[in-house]
Amino acid sequence: INYEKSVASIAVAAHEVGHALQDAQHYGPLKWKAKMMPAAVAGNNLGMMMALGGGLLGSTLFVDIGMLLFALGIVMPIVTLPIEFDASKRALNQLQTLKLVDERDYDGAKSMLTAAALTYVAGAATSLIFVVFIAARFFGRR
Repeated sequence: INYEKSVASIAVAAHEVGHALQDAQHYGPLKWKAKMMPAAVAGNNLGMMMALGGGLLGSTLFVDIGMLLFALGIVMPIVTLPIEFDASKRALNQLQTLKLVDERDYDGAKSMLTAAALTYVAGAATSLIFVVFIAARFFGRR
């Protein structure tokens, strides 16, 4: 086992500490996300099933409702972005304050944290592509 430190592992751990700091400081957007996430996940899953099932059954009503529910699920990754970037900002601050990275490693840590936050953009884009596909496939039949 290699126990050497890596900028990536330190950055990811610091990012999670950033979320812990948000929680400890009662960061409003994080609290809002925690309340909304179960509904968004349920809507996202149910919406996908309704849209696909409605398309297979020929029910435009199910497709419409499913698309709406699924589209609402796309909002969560977008709303989550500021929370993720804030956690990364807090992480970078802690990494510098505690001298866990030097100037040479700082840029790598910052790049890693930015890339991690952008995974939420990729998630939203993937969901949007699905919505466009379903819309083109089933709304084109009307």
